[in-house]
Amino acid sequence: MSAMKNRSDIELRDSGYDIVHQTEKVSEITLNLSSRYIYTSKESSAWNFIAHPDDHRLLRHISDLRLGKYMEYFNSNMRNFPKKLNKGSEPTCYGIKLEFPDRSQFIEAVSDYEDNTK
Repeated sequence: MSAMKNRSDIELRDSGYDIVHQTEKVSEITLNLSSRYIYTSKESSAWNFIAHPDDHRLLRHISDLRLGKYMEYFNSNMRNFPKKLNKGSEPTCYGIKLEFPDRSQFIEAVSDYEDNTK
């Protein structure tokens, strides 16, 4: 397990969420109330999380939301998310990357997402 964490990981851990898997580029976090997963990207310095792509309709309920530079985020290590073709010849796991301007909006968004996925 990689020791490298970003501020999103640290804040989620300090808020009681479990980081269950880490790689160089992403961390997998279990949401306590819904037993679902989100990921954080270590490639971004922004407050961020990556939501399951099937939950795109739920994301409308999150205020102060900025979608990442590329709404869809691909990474083969997001093992609990579905796959589809990106740039290569093999399908890759993907999700919807969300970024937030500050810590409080980030934590509020994770909480809202968790409440809406129970």
